Amino acid sequence: MRRTLVTAIAVVVLGSMTMAGIATAKSTGKIVTVTLAGVTFNGKANSTAKAKVGDKLKFVWKNGFHNVVSSAVPKGIKKVNSGAPTAKHAPLLVSLTKKGTYSFFCVPHAALGMKIKVTVS
Repeated sequence: MRRTLVTAIAVVVLGSMTMAGIATAKSTGKIVTVTLAGVTFNGKANSTAKAKVGDKLKFVWKNGFHNVVSSAVPKGIKKVNSGAPTAKHAPLLVSLTKKGTYSFFCVPHAALGMKIKVTVS
């Protein structure tokens, strides 16, 4: 009897959490890869990209000395700074948790157009 009651309570609590959006389901967002090579993000000066809330940006160093710094993010989002420019860096993941515009640049190459603007809807 006690086991049945505990199981029934657990089912009700978990069901309520799912309906409230609190369940621990896997993220449905996708990963948007941004390569850092030469003096560009994704092979283009002043690059743009689109994403959805829940997606992640994955910055991947291909060649050259680079870093990733955010110049604009939606209100309440922590700014990004990968540190000093370096030739090798583990991929940097940035979670896109709010709608809006996220802008990033590479400090030593910003004047050459190494910038990207990501619009998140």
